[in-house]
Amino acid sequence: CDCMVFQCYYSAAVAAVSIIIWLVAASSEGITITGSSFAMGLCFAAMWISMGACSFNAVQIIGYAVAPAIWIGITIITSFIWGAAVFGNLVHNWIGAISALALMLGGVLLAGASSAVSDREKERGIEQAREPLVVASDGIGGVALVPSATGGRPSSSTMLFGVISACVVGLFNGSLMVFLDCFQSGCSAIGVEAYAGSMLPPLAFLPSLAAGIVVAQPVLFLLY
Repeated sequence: CDCMVFQCYYSAAVAAVSIIIWLVAASSEGITITGSSFAMGLCFAAMWISMGACSFNAVQIIGYAVAPAIWIGITIITSFIWGAAVFGNLVHNWIGAISALALMLGGVLLAGASSAVSDREKERGIEQAREPLVVASDGIGGVALVPSATGGRPSSSTMLFGVISACVVGLFNGSLMVFLDCFQSGCSAIGVEAYAGSMLPPLAFLPSLAAGIVVAQPVLFLLY
């Protein structure tokens, strides 16, 4: 669980810095934590911490070239769906919007494919250089030194877990700001009250976020 150990330090730093920023920029209004804001901060923190673990597993299994290509593409689509279908952001030109999404996704996929091919060729060269040589006969008295078949790729189930982890990162990354939007504007569907203070909502949200991180991190660490 090395990645989650790192995440513990990361979470502590983010929570501390969030409180410092709030003290400097928005503490004049007082503590802004309510039941609704804490719930949003907890959900934000749980998703953010989970993304750290999932992204580590995805990169370890399917590689740094492929994993980000998957989660960036899913992040783009998820963010668009939240904005257009849930929050009512007006799309003036659907053809233009879909074309832009296709171009962004195509660019991400091509960049990922290019990096994957490059990394695969480098790994192949390194593996061939490290593979032990064994004596093989050609059946007519000749012999040759050939690489022994000692390497192996991850199993299909392991690869599937890596792909799923990358997909989860994309879904969570594209959904993180939903909780801040609910804090700012309210969400009657789940009983979240809108922030009514005079400070900028992102600054007022920082104490709730820090509290959510403090609560969520130990629980997710134990579950991991």
